Amino acid sequence: MPCIRDDGSLVPLAQDVLAALEQAKDAQTLFHELKQPLFMIRKALRELCDAGFVQVEDSGYIITPSGRTKLAQKASS
Repeated sequence: MPCIRDDGSLVPLAQDVLAALEQAKDAQTLFHELKQPLFMIRKALRELCDAGFVQVEDSGYIITPSGRTKLAQKASS
């Protein structure tokens, strides 16, 4: 199941991952924080990176400005 639906909305796991990435984190840290299977965390990170909502830095993954915008759209709806 994709993390970003055809209409552009995010599935709950993708929302949780974005919200958790205000500070850079690796997949293992997200796994422990979100209590979701590691393969699902990695899949979400890949898809969010491909969409430009997350980027990879030396210290891990972090939300991008477009990711913050996407997360804010969900909060305001």
